[in-house]
Amino acid sequence: MLLSCASAPKISEKFINQPQHQKELAQLLSWTIQGRIAIKTPEERFSATLHWQQDKQNYKIRLTNIIGTTLLELEGDKHYAKLVFDGN
Repeated sequence: MLLSCASAPKISEKFINQPQHQKELAQLLSWTIQGRIAIKTPEERFSATLHWQQDKQNYKIRLTNIIGTTLLELEGDKHYAKLVFDGN
């Protein structure tokens, strides 16, 4: 049996200057996100690892299963998008 436990991060009491924060976010040109996503419907449950790389207008999003097999890959820029699903 495999068990895991995590606690929620403490919420900061710091207030954000929203216009300044939006200005700073707009200056970000490249970033990466890695995490887990889960989708639950009455019919099924699905979870995957999300890898998202953004470099200016170029992006690559990949979903992998628990053993690292790519389930979906989406890449593109402002002119095109390419979706590979189930290896096709």
